[in-house]
Amino acid sequence: LAQKSRVSWLKLGDRNSKFFHGMLNWRRTKNSLKGLFVDGRWMDDPKQVKLQVKKFFHNRFMEQHWERPLIEGVQFKQISDREKCQLTADIDLEEIKMAVWDCDSSKSPGPDGFNFKFIKSFWETVKEDIVRMMKEFHANGKLPKGTNSTFITLIPKVDDPQSLGDYRPISLVGCLYKILAKILANRLKKVLPSVIDDRQSAFLEGRNLLQSVVIANETLDEVKKEKKSCIFFKVDYEFFNFGKMPPSFVQNCHKFN
Repeated sequence: LAQKSRVSWLKLGDRNSKFFHGMLNWRRTKNSLKGLFVDGRWMDDPKQVKLQVKKFFHNRFMEQHWERPLIEGVQFKQISDREKCQLTADIDLEEIKMAVWDCDSSKSPGPDGFNFKFIKSFWETVKEDIVRMMKEFHANGKLPKGTNSTFITLIPKVDDPQSLGDYRPISLVGCLYKILAKILANRLKKVLPSVIDDRQSAFLEGRNLLQSVVIANETLDEVKKEKKSCIFFKVDYEFFNFGKMPPSFVQNCHKFN
């Protein structure tokens, strides 16, 4: 039955057909948020559900104002003068085009309504406007209003989600913001390995998160075998994802290093 459904989608999925509208209605029903458990109480009134969703993500994404501590007695690696020049160099057309072609053409669009398939198809028409925007940002460090606006879509993490914690939020941003982020990421990628400690095994090209998992398991086995004393920290990564980490935590981590 599943195979037959896939065949039908290939034949009729893009047509204005009964099958297409049936699939559309099925997805709308499946993805609809009919109610939520909030503080142990079930809510199914649409107005209350919307209010709780807004409140939940407002707290998640709200900017935190921390009193930043002075970083004293901590030795940081520094980038070279040549690397500094590379990071602050003017943004040229070739760098912008490389960033555009590095982006997936079929990703869901953000508030601007365009994906990179459109940008690539009409590159000769839109490239001058994109270059001008990038150069203006490089000159004054400010984004045009709305550039970093996002849509938040909720992806269920379980089959029967009943609370907002059962959803994974995905931010859909516009193409211009993605291009700029890709340019900055490509530049930073060249210098990060020289300033980030070798013991960080994740989020850097050529390093694998599983290395840390293996080391942690081997360390734990050794501690149990030799009956030694040690301290393990279990970190709530959700805390990190939404920018809730106070600067003092980072400072203490550097000192422990």
